Amino acid sequence: SHASGWVREVALERLLKTLVDRDLPWLLRRAGDWVPAIQARAIAALSACATDAWLPAWLSAAPAMMQAAEVRRAPALPAALGDVSALVRRHRQKAAVTNLITHPDRATRRWDAALVLARPVDRELLCAALVHADTAIRSIAARQLAPAAGDAVDLELLEVALRSGIGRVRQHAFEVMAAHAPDRAELVARAAIFDRAEGMRALARGLRRNAEPGFDAVSVYRAALADTGARRAIALDEL
Repeated sequence: SHASGWVREVALERLLKTLVDRDLPWLLRRAGDWVPAIQARAIAALSACATDAWLPAWLSAAPAMMQAAEVRRAPALPAALGDVSALVRRHRQKAAVTNLITHPDRATRRWDAALVLARPVDRELLCAALVHADTAIRSIAARQLAPAAGDAVDLELLEVALRSGIGRVRQHAFEVMAAHAPDRAELVARAAIFDRAEGMRALARGLRRNAEPGFDAVSVYRAALADTGARRAIALDEL
């Protein structure tokens, strides 16, 4: 972290001669260095470490991986991190996956969830992730609700997501339902125009207008002004 790029480069070269497990977080930071030569050297070293022998070290370095994934000045870094992600995914067993998603460290949980909830996804694991206490994990799971090409949509999982307390999870489930089960989505839309999430309400209004050309959302919201509680509050906001 020295201010001089020359000092950081010399330190990196010395580190690489005796690289051990605990050095991975520092190497990840240097992969996002402002100096292109340091960045390239660190990324090359990371790619070389994407092997079975380094698997335990990568599991311990999850928080540093999360931070590195957010760096935008290193265009070659995502590919290197992708190699590591593939390595970890290949070596995870279902029981270990479930345990790691409940890891006490938030960054580790989220990184792990992003790995194991990639396709193909175990249905039981996906269902558990949709109701996980960590809201970010629920959002990661929601992005996997769309069926693969040739597969039928899982309506039960969509129903679980539509009951989520997170608006973006409900919205994503609704979008998937509208694309793959429009008949069911039209029924959901009747209630969704009073959803707490503005995005859900907008989707529902659009879907109802397409299904019912004479649908007038303003009239529906005006009628709801006679209600009490949440529906009345939402109607006031919309009008």
